[in-house]
Amino acid sequence: MEALENIEARNENKISDNFFLKPSIERSYKLKWTKFKNALNIYKIIYTKTGSVWQSFQVFKKLLGLHKKVWGKLPEKWVSAGKKKYFMLYAPGFPSNQLNRMYEMEVNKLLQFNNPHELRFAFFAITKKCPLSCEHCFEWDKLHSKELLSLKDLRFAVLKLKEMNIVQLHLSGGEPMLRVNDIVKLAEEFSNDMEFYVLTSGFNATRGNVKLLKDAGVTGLVVSIDHYDKNIHNSFRGSSKSFDDAVNAVRYAREFDMFVTVSVCVSRALASFNELYNYACFVKNLGASFIQLLEPKNVGRYANKNVKLSDEQIELLCDFYYRMNFESAFSKFPIVVYHGYYQKQIGCFSAGNRSVYIDTNGDVLLCPFCHHKSGNLLTENIENIVPMMRQTGCPSYGISKI
Repeated sequence: MEALENIEARNENKISDNFFLKPSIERSYKLKWTKFKNALNIYKIIYTKTGSVWQSFQVFKKLLGLHKKVWGKLPEKWVSAGKKKYFMLYAPGFPSNQLNRMYEMEVNKLLQFNNPHELRFAFFAITKKCPLSCEHCFEWDKLHSKELLSLKDLRFAVLKLKEMNIVQLHLSGGEPMLRVNDIVKLAEEFSNDMEFYVLTSGFNATRGNVKLLKDAGVTGLVVSIDHYDKNIHNSFRGSSKSFDDAVNAVRYAREFDMFVTVSVCVSRALASFNELYNYACFVKNLGASFIQLLEPKNVGRYANKNVKLSDEQIELLCDFYYRMNFESAFSKFPIVVYHGYYQKQIGCFSAGNRSVYIDTNGDVLLCPFCHHKSGNLLTENIENIVPMMRQTGCPSYGISKI
């Protein structure tokens, strides 16, 4: 295997034109102080539930144990964005009311006070329109058909999700930045109740539009970049401008001190340690704080295609996830998110367990990759839909054990 320092040096030279900011990884005493305050905050939340110092301590230990079981270890890296600290893409920033509510939900599960009418977060596809032709698009069969969701419908749906106590809303599509003005209106009304994230290819994520999102209260962007090589990415996306749009979206979001994740569909060609390390160096130099690894799934444009990763490649992703997050050699790299690390052992956190997916028809689906319809958010009561989803669980990974 090529020496890591040689790979990193080569990649820094290759992408020097794309450099904007380094990830704002917390360091030394600041990190220790952040961890201490967060732990104390969790303990206080538990104590308000139990009223017992000893029981609170036991629940606190169980909560830490669950985190280790899911993610391998307690978070060792935190990042700063918008005056808050983050350790996880799907956990709100510290300190915040949203994070406190998330901790309350997890504590309630441990104490068996679980509310069947609560969700942690939701994905919401708000448009069928997209200018790209992405190889892996999971909404491919619905793209470019008649738009069904008006701004009034979007607002009604978000109100319903607010009633489910969600702490994060991830807006996707199609390309959600085609409805940037509607996103601004939703964020202006609801961003005090939940964090808003926009899942974008970078199209229409101009400096002015990203500033509009920031000013409206949007927390961050999740930008899809499927290879560190410009030509490979553009071919994958079906556009000669896609790579530059994505890189600029990351730049603008970092300029405005927003939370930035770069998301990648890991192809078989990318599923080696050296290639993933090349990719991590690229993202690090862009200044993004998180990397999300997604596996190719047989849905949408990938339906009935031979694209799934092998067991060995999935094991490699698990190893890459663990090393990047917990080995000292990678302490300056972005935090890696990979759901496959826990799903086979613990089950899926979607399917109403902690999240749902709302598609461009307003239908409530298990997740963006499992298109089993459980109801419609606009015409049915979501408080009846979610419990049914929880009983069914994920068809690939089963019902979550926690």
